[in-house]
Amino acid sequence: ELQTRNGAGKTSFIELVHFLLGGKAERDSLFRKTALAAFTFGMEFDLAEFPTIVKRSGSRPSRILFQAAFPDNWPEKPNSVDENTSDWVLSNEKWKRVLGKLIFEIPTDTEKFGPTFRSLFSYFVRRQSNEGFLSPITQSRWQYTWDQQVAISYLLGLDWTISSEWEAVRKKERTLQELRKAASGEEE
Repeated sequence: ELQTRNGAGKTSFIELVHFLLGGKAERDSLFRKTALAAFTFGMEFDLAEFPTIVKRSGSRPSRILFQAAFPDNWPEKPNSVDENTSDWVLSNEKWKRVLGKLIFEIPTDTEKFGPTFRSLFSYFVRRQSNEGFLSPITQSRWQYTWDQQVAISYLLGLDWTISSEWEAVRKKERTLQELRKAASGEEE
């Protein structure tokens, strides 16, 4: 009526998409608030060319319910079937691995500093609250440098393992520096 875009629900919609696609649901999450925790949110979308319905509730955020045509081809198998809805059940961690493999073709055996679905996805569905629009190479103000390097390399089809290996070296160097600092402190 007032022809304004304020208060139209854009941010809430972005948060809902993140929530349904494996985003964190910490205690202060919108979806875990008393007014919303009992509700189950869902969406239907095509996943690997098959219609998929995903559902998640703030009262049980680590549990993902879904209906899909061919979950047998997924890299992770459902934990069980929900007795009330007959939906397949996956943990949120397994759901993220499924999404990573089917959407971004992330290898399921990537090392510690490898690409993840959540990191890559956040480049495409950016959050203003994370300052995701400040730079084209970051999806969050708090994103680690190694994660930026791995994600951008992966998305551009470059060898992301170089960035991953560099982070492993940097981590070892930090550990050595801490050990040296601790050893020199003991000598005094």
